[in-house]
Amino acid sequence: MKQLITFYQKLIKDFLFYLPKIRKILILIGWFFLSLMITPVFGQVSLNLSLNPLELTNQAQQLYQQNNFNEAINFWQQAEESFANQNDQLNRAIALSNLSLTYQQLGEWNQAQESIKESLTILNNLEKTTEQQRVYAQTLEIQAKLYREIGDSQEALNIWQQTTEIYQEISDINLSKQSQINQAQVSQDLGLYPLACNSLLDVLELNLLTIGQALNLELQDCKSLSQLNQIERDNFNPYLSKLIEEKPNTEIKFNSLLGLGEIFQIMGNLELSELILRENLTIAESFNLDKTRVYLTLANTLRLKKNPELALENYQKASESSNLITKIQAQLNQLSLYIETEQWEKINNLPHEIKSQLNQLSLNKQTIYAHLNLTQSLICWQKASNFTTDNQANLSPIMQQCGLNNNSISKPSSFSWQEIDHNLVKLLAEVEQKAPNNKQALSYLKGYLGAVKQEENNLNSAKQLTLDALNLVLNNTEIAYRWQWQLGKIYQLENKPEKSLKYYQQAYQNLQNLRQDLVAIHPDVQFNFRDSVEPLYREYVELLLSNNPNQEQLKQARNVIEDLQLAELNNFFSDACTTFKKQEIDTIDPKAAVIYGIIAQNKIDVILSLPKLEQSDQPSLFYHSTANIKDVEATIASLRNELEKPLPSEIIKELSSKIYHWLITPIEAELSTRNDIETLVFVLDGSLRNIPMGVLYDGEKYLIEKKYALVVTPGLQILPPLASHQENLSILTAGVSEEQIIEGKRFSKLPNVESELSQIRETIRK
Repeated sequence: MKQLITFYQKLIKDFLFYLPKIRKILILIGWFFLSLMITPVFGQVSLNLSLNPLELTNQAQQLYQQNNFNEAINFWQQAEESFANQNDQLNRAIALSNLSLTYQQLGEWNQAQESIKESLTILNNLEKTTEQQRVYAQTLEIQAKLYREIGDSQEALNIWQQTTEIYQEISDINLSKQSQINQAQVSQDLGLYPLACNSLLDVLELNLLTIGQALNLELQDCKSLSQLNQIERDNFNPYLSKLIEEKPNTEIKFNSLLGLGEIFQIMGNLELSELILRENLTIAESFNLDKTRVYLTLANTLRLKKNPELALENYQKASESSNLITKIQAQLNQLSLYIETEQWEKINNLPHEIKSQLNQLSLNKQTIYAHLNLTQSLICWQKASNFTTDNQANLSPIMQQCGLNNNSISKPSSFSWQEIDHNLVKLLAEVEQKAPNNKQALSYLKGYLGAVKQEENNLNSAKQLTLDALNLVLNNTEIAYRWQWQLGKIYQLENKPEKSLKYYQQAYQNLQNLRQDLVAIHPDVQFNFRDSVEPLYREYVELLLSNNPNQEQLKQARNVIEDLQLAELNNFFSDACTTFKKQEIDTIDPKAAVIYGIIAQNKIDVILSLPKLEQSDQPSLFYHSTANIKDVEATIASLRNELEKPLPSEIIKELSSKIYHWLITPIEAELSTRNDIETLVFVLDGSLRNIPMGVLYDGEKYLIEKKYALVVTPGLQILPPLASHQENLSILTAGVSEEQIIEGKRFSKLPNVESELSQIRETIRK
């Protein structure tokens, strides 16, 4: 691009040298700064030099590049007036478009809108030519960028789809592809990651249907990529990477791969994201392009791959960017990773440096979310500095997203709650004044401020701010569930259980609707599953089970526990890949009782689900809580440790009888009334999954010795029960029928192994 600028500067110098010998000549001077990365693009227009606007235009361009936007505005206005005086409408429209873009850099959205509308009005009144259409499309792109900045990403997407069509009509392939890249970026804003992925693969001229046929995979579009299992991914990833590598290296390819690297990262394919981004570093090297954005995205991928050291190394490289917002974003991610990994000594003056740099930038979408990112880190730093287990249950969802160790010892925070509060109030006032239509940003700001007010124990203000935040995004479930959850917590603190349950129910339902796309939120406010989602399920269950729950509340609590298990599986596999069929649990096996064991703070909650009896009004769900247990986790861990030893000990009976007393004893009375129960199905929570239920001991017998068959499952809604196809069924059976010494460990003979395995084989053959 620098070479292109030098070329045009030489062209202008040559033109002025030969001007006395020429009567009329056309030159190229219209500058557009179009793509989302503010890359300059030349528009080909004619210029009448009688009023000498060339110098005005050149000066405006130079001032813009120097970030001297206020002065640049003066020169664009003078250039626009000069073009108007000489009736050069095409150049006038270009000057107005660039004036709008300059206003955008200052966050002056109203003036930016007025300028772009006037430019489009002029262009619509001109004769439709190839050049007029090119300028028209470029002006529309500036308008699309404006809509994106003020929070109307859907309108921005509509406009970029229109500009792509125009570029295709006038056969400008490069601008058409760049417009598709911009479409992909704004599609990400809307959470439309498969659509963004499809757009970028189209730019690279890669066809997933053809790729699928080559690999014997059923691929239609990017949405189908999320259904690939790990073996299929292991085949797909290097194949696609090789196809990409074979494509000619261009700036268009570089920009496309930057977007794809981020999209595959968000969609959970971290291996492919890293492959693509490392290829992009090679392209950047060969074209001498800015690599810092690639380093930033690569660092995010490495962070998600649980490689914080390498992530920090790449954040450091990204923080050396000459682009201030890229530098700030890298530093913000460094700061949050220092806090997440509890490297308090490395924080130093970084938060103050970030805040100082942010204050140098005008208000736009990027800077608003950068402020929010900084706020989140400051909140987490404060939480680590002042954390006590006494206030853990009262933390807002925003505080819970920090995910810090309960025993964290941090470097004292240099920002007080009052200062965080003040910064949010100031930023909120500025956004309300300059970007009142950006409802998403306003919602985040009010919601975060509500969380801080809750921390300050100002529940009335916290409640009102959170209600305002929710009302701004009622149709945006990706954000709404946070504020519904926060309201549920606030009403709980106010001892208003009915209102609290109402908002917890809404938050839970929204989260269920989002389960196929949990990542569809702004990247700067994403947090991991365990800290941002799991507490909602658990708090909702605890609320449902408080104060003598009725049958409906028990049924809902049971469903929430099932959904928690599925959400955990989805998180483990990095996407919502587990398919399941909703069905009534009671209809699965009429002779099975289901026992839900839920570990809460210092207690175990137990829900027993019995099959319904025909023509009976008897309850089918029963709840018991074993409270005031201080050693739940320690007892379970000790039992697990004893079970792993080669020789059994009497300690096993002691430990397992304690867990039997917590889990089984409270429901024995209900079980004893049902002689038809043949199977106990356990849906277990947390560390309870680490021990076999058969080892639980009642003082005389182990549970495995009783009349019940025992089954442990993550949840009854995860996989539908299917009849076995016996003609294709094979089974591997094994057991210790003789004493064995393996790798120095002695394994004693187990009684009845041979007869038990024989019975299993006979059962399978029936």
